[in-house]
Amino acid sequence: AMAALSFEVRLPTWAPEGYELTDQVMVTLPEDQASLTEAWQLWLHWENDAGQQVLLLAFPSEYYRGDALEFGPAAVEEIVLDGTPAAAVRGNWGVGRWEERLGGNVLWVRGDTAYWLQAAWVSLEDLLRMAESQP
Repeated sequence: AMAALSFEVRLPTWAPEGYELTDQVMVTLPEDQASLTEAWQLWLHWENDAGQQVLLLAFPSEYYRGDALEFGPAAVEEIVLDGTPAAAVRGNWGVGRWEERLGGNVLWVRGDTAYWLQAAWVSLEDLLRMAESQP
C-alpha cells in the first residue's frame, strides 16, 4: 500500500517495548472505486500482546492544519522534533471526556507528508521518542 501512495511515508525505527508493527493497513480513498494512488490517508498500527495499539496516520501535508487543539482541553505544547516544528498533546479522549493520563498525541510535518502518532496506553515521552526515530 505504501508503494502505491502519491506521498512518501517514513516509518519510525523505534517502538515502545512490546509493540510490533502489524500488517494491518487502512487507507482513506476519495471514493469507493478510487485506486491506492489517490489515497489521502494511511493508517499503520503497532500492537502489543495485550492488543493495545500505537497508531500512525500519514497524509499529504497540504491537509495539515498546523494545530492539535481539536484533541481536547489539555494544553498543546509546541515543540521542535528533529529540527521540525511539531505539536505534542498529553492525553487522549477516554469515555466521553479528555483524560491526561491516557497517553498522548504528536503531530508534525516532514517533507510533503504530515504525521499524527497517538496512543492511549503509551506515554507521551515514548511517542516523542518514536517520532524522533523517523529517518
